[in-house]
Amino acid sequence: MERLIRLAADDELPALLAFFSRAPWLATDIRPRDLEPHLRAGACWLAERAGRIAAAALVETQRHPVWQMQMVGCADLEALDEELGPLLAAADRAGQAAGAGPLLYIGDEPWLNGELPALGFATINRIAFYEREGRGLPEERGLALATLRPAAAEDMPAALAVDHAAFDPIWWNSAAFLAQALDEFRFVVATAGGEVAGYSLCSTYPGEGHLARLAVHPAWQGRGIGGQLVRDALRFFWGCGLTRVLLNTQQDNERSQALYRRYGFRASGPTLPVWQMRRDPEGAPGI
Repeated sequence: MERLIRLAADDELPALLAFFSRAPWLATDIRPRDLEPHLRAGACWLAERAGRIAAAALVETQRHPVWQMQMVGCADLEALDEELGPLLAAADRAGQAAGAGPLLYIGDEPWLNGELPALGFATINRIAFYEREGRGLPEERGLALATLRPAAAEDMPAALAVDHAAFDPIWWNSAAFLAQALDEFRFVVATAGGEVAGYSLCSTYPGEGHLARLAVHPAWQGRGIGGQLVRDALRFFWGCGLTRVLLNTQQDNERSQALYRRYGFRASGPTLPVWQMRRDPEGAPGI
């Protein structure tokens, strides 16, 4: 039987929407109303069998230097057994050719997590979720060191440097993402000593606020700037009428979790595994 793995074309969006809407094996955290914009923005690999889509994987390629699977679907057990592995390996090879690190997946869909070890993936971390309800802040400790202000386009190189100093490479934001974030998030920079020392990204949704990113350069950590950014974010959300605030961080980032707990955040729900495809020394997927 003829099988083909390829990158989906732009004009195949209706077929992709139809496939993902009916796939019996589906792993995603994308809300249905957000599926179309994600498909337009990402890259989707298809495994075709006899001219029909048997499996598909939507990969986010713009935000981080490591490509991340956002949605995976299989049409039947044969696709699960025969097409899924070659499909993900093809996406990883494309990422490698583009200079990206090994393919990443964050999620807890049992059917997919059960397949990933045999497909060359290993768990490298977990994502912890936090939330807080209500108003009120702890007593401030000392004088504010940093000045907070809205970010501007000219801040982007410095904000990118902060981001890359504060996080491991797989979590780095790209320059393109930060430039886009100026329009899509409430983007605040913290300046100290004449330089950008940290930044935050906030977004709002019906009934809740999301602290989407908080970064402080290691040279400025431990001096209260992270706390200033958290306070500022909470006051922004309260001004929007939102008292429920959500965020997430890496399970091994104990410093950030201690900061969030000090500001009233509590662990919420189970952690999610972070899976990454292994590559052999020559760079090929390790399957």
